[in-house]
Amino acid sequence: MLHLIVPGLAIADANQADTPALHALLARGRRLDRPAATGLTETLGQTLGLAPPYPIAALSHAHDSGQADGAHRLRADPVYLHLNIDQLILGDPRQLGLGMDEALPLAASLNAHFEPDGLHFEALAPDRWYLRLDRPAAISTTPLDAAVGRSIDAALPRGAEASLWRRYLNEAQMVLHDHPINQAREACGLPPVNSLWFWGEGVAPEPASAGVAALYADAAIAGAMAHGMGIRHEKAPSGLAELGRVVSGDGIVAVLDEAALLFENGISDRRALLRHYEARWFAPLLGALQGGRIDEAILTGIGARPFHLAVTRRDAWKLWRRRPAEALSAPCDRATGRAPNG
Repeated sequence: MLHLIVPGLAIADANQADTPALHALLARGRRLDRPAATGLTETLGQTLGLAPPYPIAALSHAHDSGQADGAHRLRADPVYLHLNIDQLILGDPRQLGLGMDEALPLAASLNAHFEPDGLHFEALAPDRWYLRLDRPAAISTTPLDAAVGRSIDAALPRGAEASLWRRYLNEAQMVLHDHPINQAREACGLPPVNSLWFWGEGVAPEPASAGVAALYADAAIAGAMAHGMGIRHEKAPSGLAELGRVVSGDGIVAVLDEAALLFENGISDRRALLRHYEARWFAPLLGALQGGRIDEAILTGIGARPFHLAVTRRDAWKLWRRRPAEALSAPCDRATGRAPNG
């Protein structure tokens, strides 16, 4: 079974003229009754069998440091917030282009300020900063990728200690505001690091079988999750052909990370990108299903209207099924968090 995850893919993208194989897969597939996921973190967490809240901080810290110490951790990633009318919007951290020569002095200034509070920021990568906690934080947080491009109001820490962590956030913003590193960045026309994003709380779980044999993905978070779960991890191939005969096995997950990267950075020719995926992924997948080389595939789209579809070899030959895209793009049930069955 092959599970193909495509960030940024929407049902409405299945233009029959440009992407006939994608259109066929979506029309002939069966909608799965799974909770809707707003980003790659939640989608991979569900796929790999993790229980929410997903302890990304502990998993990625172990991956970055090479040590798993069982500590409670929280990500405190550097971000850029920009004002849109009367809302603060979380920018895509990949657009910061932060270097370690900038991350380390910024983290050092935060450590000097928060020493009385017992907080110590550890920058193991330019865009991945960590806090080690003596006890679990009584908050629930929003994964960074689920908050990018949106107002932060509804995504800030919630729970019994929400006011404490929002105070920490406000103080961090003050420390960062006039920092020499940010002054130098702004002088060069670069966005400043003007805030942090707290998320991914928890301790690393014990490796457990989730029915996934291998994960092919470029995103750093995918590597951290696979490493922590004891799952083989490889970089994402450029197309289905690169996976070769491995897809005849069970539990192969591939993430087309490039889609999210290009879509979020405003690539104008979206249709061209989809045609690229049509040639390298969707058409070969439909052919592999019809030819019996793959028994079943799951197709997941992540975005404003996430969806999960299963397509079997038998489904792939149902030429009479020409379900309109609107039938699959109904919003999820707010009460259950699940999409209606199609």
